[in-house]
Amino acid sequence: MQGQSAAHKAQMIILKMSVVMVVGYLLVWTPYAIVAFIGAFGSAEILNPTATVLPALLAKSFTCLNPIIYMALNKQVSKNILIF
Repeated sequence: MQGQSAAHKAQMIILKMSVVMVVGYLLVWTPYAIVAFIGAFGSAEILNPTATVLPALLAKSFTCLNPIIYMALNKQVSKNILIF
């Protein structure tokens, strides 16, 4: 019984981390995709440099956020980082 509850708890943590990663990915890459579609299929002249750079920076910043999310949701990693 005890092994099953520990395994279930671990699975729930992994599920939560996966959902956060997917939602975060969608949130930061959606503005970039919208700007790219407007540039490719819409009226590119409505896009100014700021409107194109900010979504790109936001999307690429998710690379830095991945380890932070992983560290925040994984107790073992957090504990080891704090000891270091």
